Amino acid sequence: MPKPFTLTPSHETILRSLYVFYYLTAKQVCRLHYSPGSFTRVEKLLKELRENQYLLWDLVPTKRRFGSSPAYYWLAKRGVANLRKSGCDVSLLPYPSDKIELKSLFIPHTLSVNDFLIAAGLLPRIASEISLFEMRHELLLKRTIKGAVIPDGWLDFRRGKEQMCFCLELDRGTEDGKVFRRKIQALVSFAKTHYQQVFQTPSITILFATTAGTQRLGAMCSWTEQELSSMQVTSEADLFRFAAIPEGELDPRWLFFAPIWLPPFAHTPLPLLDNR
Repeated sequence: MPKPFTLTPSHETILRSLYVFYYLTAKQVCRLHYSPGSFTRVEKLLKELRENQYLLWDLVPTKRRFGSSPAYYWLAKRGVANLRKSGCDVSLLPYPSDKIELKSLFIPHTLSVNDFLIAAGLLPRIASEISLFEMRHELLLKRTIKGAVIPDGWLDFRRGKEQMCFCLELDRGTEDGKVFRRKIQALVSFAKTHYQQVFQTPSITILFATTAGTQRLGAMCSWTEQELSSMQVTSEADLFRFAAIPEGELDPRWLFFAPIWLPPFAHTPLPLLDNR
């Protein structure tokens, strides 16, 4: 007779990660909590949670010619109940019993957002003088912010008394120039008006990270420069930073300390944070 399933601390760690990130692949869970050599163990833990109805899963919608797509996971009713019992506020989580008709672009976008946020969460491990004071995920922001602008993520880093906050816009090359310029216009307005009320700080840098390559990066910078000029607010250029990033795992040191981020109207990329 098989032994009854009992949640271990490792299982509960995974549930809490999905409470923060909503959707994760096995590779992302491994990156958050384990060494690369522990991937098989992570898959086993996820399988146990799935088979015992703590998690739901599906395959990432990708266009692959060879091989199968990776699986991604999210909380099922039993997982949500466990988190509620442990004191987590689960009122803003997606309702897990509904069959989520996920758009083909939604899950790849959210997983790319999570790759960026995971790198942010890992940064203090390699730069102990920096702490990630707060992180807000796009799906939390969509449930707590009303208005035309909802960032894909928000990060609040601290170093001593210094505060460095970033609004993330994760671009996958799906918006045309007209739509993109409208977004720039809305972001400038948001930064000048409601941002401080929503996030309780004046610190803001808006990051556009694209997984669609350097040509897309150039187009985004050009559209932004055109829109800022049209709005006669070129003085707001320093509000923005642009970078091309790879799909998948992101090195925190490279992402935040390397000079890969272009401001509008500039030709020299800059780091997001000083590596002191």
